[in-house]
Amino acid sequence: KLLLITHVILNGLILFLLPLALLSGTIFRFSAISLIYAFLLLVIPWLGTINRRTIQTRYHLLILVVILISLLAIIAQIIFQSILIARKRYGHMLNNYTKITQVLQYFGLECLDNSNAIRIFRLIFLDIVIFAISIIDFFVIQCTLISIRRRQTSITSNTTNRSSSMNSSNSTLKKINKWSRLLSIVRFMCLFIQFIIVGFAAFVYPSILNSIYFIFFLIITFLWSLSIEFDKRFALIRDLLVIYTGIHLFTFYIYQFTFFLEAFVPLSLWSNVTGLISIVTHNCTRSEPYIATNLAWNDYINPCAILLLYFYFAFQTNETFFQRKVQSNTTTRQSLELE
Repeated sequence: KLLLITHVILNGLILFLLPLALLSGTIFRFSAISLIYAFLLLVIPWLGTINRRTIQTRYHLLILVVILISLLAIIAQIIFQSILIARKRYGHMLNNYTKITQVLQYFGLECLDNSNAIRIFRLIFLDIVIFAISIIDFFVIQCTLISIRRRQTSITSNTTNRSSSMNSSNSTLKKINKWSRLLSIVRFMCLFIQFIIVGFAAFVYPSILNSIYFIFFLIITFLWSLSIEFDKRFALIRDLLVIYTGIHLFTFYIYQFTFFLEAFVPLSLWSNVTGLISIVTHNCTRSEPYIATNLAWNDYINPCAILLLYFYFAFQTNETFFQRKVQSNTTTRQSLELE
């Protein structure tokens, strides 16, 4: 029971709370640190299901990277604000919107004079929140690994005969046969959800980049209408679509930076055709980023739909890969037993 509770807590912390914190650190500001947070957020669905091996290697490494990045951001803010406070007049060096000020903003280092609580939270406390959540995740992972080791040592001390394992395997097969119909319904619902999400991402904003989703939507519709089984080739196409969606999201996020907007003018023919819309802009007269309010509704919904598509398909791809690996390991084990 203790392991089950710890596993549930770990799933909630790593697969819900940590991505939510990284997403907040990504969308509420635009800097080099938030760009790293965005990359780590896109990596999480590919780390596999939470078990002993993954939390000991992949998730453990992810948490350490998040701790390091957030800690560096906090230390950089402390040093930067200390330098500004040490001057005679706080922030007098950054009054003019110079190249140095712009470069510092790219790293999330800004003067906090005349700042409200929202701006301070956006620039400083988000890193503290991410650091605190990652520290909690780290300690929960360590406690989980310790409890798993203790459980394994207690299991190895107790000897079990082969007949009991055979009986347990037979009971397991009965349970699998009992729930096979329910699993088929769940697979059908997952496929239907994929159909809805891809269709929504394809039609919400017609553009060149979104046309890939439309093509994939047509493929799913065609295969479904002919009652063709979705085999490994469909899984391969879905994997490629997930990679493309991640690149699309990353490109859309980079387009919100000032240097990208200077190279590609927003609200032009090029941006309308590609679907890259500048939702957030920065200028020298405002300390806060300006969110465009004169855009159409699908300009705001489009990145949300792509993000939803990415996470759902990435988790589905990861689950399919894990099932194949389990099946291959089971087949190999059975062949070795027959030999």
